[in-house]
Amino acid sequence: TDLETLGASFSDLSLSRAQCSAMSLPRLQSIIEATPGSCYAISWQKDGETLKQNLHYNPPWRVEAMKDKGLYTIASANYSFQPDEGFVGKVFSTQKPVFVQDLQALSEEAISASFFEGTVAFQRVALAKEFGIHSAVFIPVPNGVIEVGSCRKSEAQFMSDEIMAAITRGEDLPAMASGDEHTASGKTWQTASGLSLERLKGLVKLSGAASYGIEWAASSIGTLTCKGHWNPQWRIDEARAKGLHDLYTTASASWSFQSGEGFVGKVFGTQTPLFVPDLQSLSREDIASSLFGCPAPFQRVALASRFDIHSAIFIPLPDGVIELGSCQILANSEDLLPEASIVAVK
Repeated sequence: TDLETLGASFSDLSLSRAQCSAMSLPRLQSIIEATPGSCYAISWQKDGETLKQNLHYNPPWRVEAMKDKGLYTIASANYSFQPDEGFVGKVFSTQKPVFVQDLQALSEEAISASFFEGTVAFQRVALAKEFGIHSAVFIPVPNGVIEVGSCRKSEAQFMSDEIMAAITRGEDLPAMASGDEHTASGKTWQTASGLSLERLKGLVKLSGAASYGIEWAASSIGTLTCKGHWNPQWRIDEARAKGLHDLYTTASASWSFQSGEGFVGKVFGTQTPLFVPDLQSLSREDIASSLFGCPAPFQRVALASRFDIHSAIFIPLPDGVIELGSCQILANSEDLLPEASIVAVK
């Protein structure tokens, strides 16, 4: 279903005023949790003849990452729109959703004009640049607009049609994976203690390109072992469809490293982040050595090949290492995790 078809179905919906006004903070939170790669949600509601912000939500990792700079959602609260004014007003008046690959590019009139008939300016380009916001989707509801955005520039729409339709209809969003499902071999698909699991979930969802997260924790004698791991639901479903009995994370959980040993140990010992474009290429000693200037073999090349893992980033913590990886070959670390988030993790 494309956006235009969805828009037609949205305009035919007849929701009660109570349903239209039922947007709540928990609802915005559930929208963010159901949308990998998103970093904020804003509810714009019609007040008289003007659309004003009535609620906004930022996940904890985003609040932490931006604590010294402020939030795009709070700065956006100073704006209001007439129906047909700006992207928020135009989406409301047409009752058709709009996905924008890069809000920052809307300063170019030709790009801005390509979304609607006639000239419609996006008035928060400067804010998007200031707070590092790129992709966004604007979803009409009968009494307003829901805006969900990302720190990443996404070529394809990052929110599923199913979630968009559920938002408009006021229906329950698709359920997220629970953390206690088991593999056929008896291992858990997801495992971590409370804060660790939330951190891994937040980072994987922020990335959009990541297919897993692992936290390695250092013991009192300096051995790094797997403290927890998390996989998005699509990754679990994909593994089941392929008949796999494990995931890269569950297979990695049996590994351990001394400080300075392998990539995990080396990143912990140097306390310097490391991005690797393709883990599967690290079977070549010259490539592995070039990353540290001395031999530091990556010991899970066979696992990376088996589970189709390519790019990865290793982020040092005072007491361990966070590892995020992707099934894609990415050009640089920003394609996997924004720099501001790497700093916030550290």
